[in-house]
Amino acid sequence: NPKITPSGFVNKFNLLLKNVTSEGDNSSTYKNKFSSENYGSIFYDMSFPLKKEGKFFDNFLTAKGSLMYSPNSNKDLKTLDRKIDINNIFTQNRLSLDDTVEGGQSLTLGGEYVLKGKENGNDILKASLASVLRDNEEINLPTKSTLNNKGSDFIGSFVFKPNKNLKFDYNFSMDSDFESSNYNLLKTDVSVNKFVTSFEFLQEDDEVGSESYLSNETAYNFNDAYSLKYRTRRNKKTDFTEFYNLIYEYKNDCLTASIQYNKDYYSDNELKPSEEIFFSISIVPFAKIN
Repeated sequence: NPKITPSGFVNKFNLLLKNVTSEGDNSSTYKNKFSSENYGSIFYDMSFPLKKEGKFFDNFLTAKGSLMYSPNSNKDLKTLDRKIDINNIFTQNRLSLDDTVEGGQSLTLGGEYVLKGKENGNDILKASLASVLRDNEEINLPTKSTLNNKGSDFIGSFVFKPNKNLKFDYNFSMDSDFESSNYNLLKTDVSVNKFVTSFEFLQEDDEVGSESYLSNETAYNFNDAYSLKYRTRRNKKTDFTEFYNLIYEYKNDCLTASIQYNKDYYSDNELKPSEEIFFSISIVPFAKIN
């Protein structure tokens, strides 16, 4: 449980102990015999929240820092597809590892600024920035996460929502030397009456990845239950449209049913696009059938 000091610091301490019991059969991951391994990790998180009240807005500024240490060595996770963002960088299992822990020691530093409306308490603007520092390189950690370096990328986000009809969401990852940006994800949501449209732009470079696209989803909500959606995405690396989707959907608290038309394209122009129509039904939380 968090402990708040008289000076206003919020401290949290967490101890993680993990036992992994496995037996593999021709597995590239586990040994071909019964095996039991123990892992441990210590996590100490500290923050210093500040608040400034105004007539129409409240300002919140929070400095954050966390220390993590594990005596275990890292497994060979270099090719594991893991990315760090502002939502998980201050967590103990930020790589979502089931059968091991993040080995070595690290220091995570960052901060967050939030502007809230006085009347409704909604977040109008939220900006965050953080980075992970190490005394030694951990070459076995996932390359895409950049946690294998002494200094990880600067991970940040910026969300601006001036009203209920408009929202900008920007997430990025920048080299520790500020010379290049390795990850940019920009989302824009616009709603006018029953029309809702959203645009998403992604660009990955260097060790983070190589994907780049521009996508759009436009929906018309007839009411709270029925909607018609149109989706498309264009690959910016190859400069061709990947797919078109048209979806008619019914949704309530326990059931979602839809009829969907898909048209997928291929980068090879000699291949004809594939088309399919299918019916989908989901019963929450039991099953989904296509």
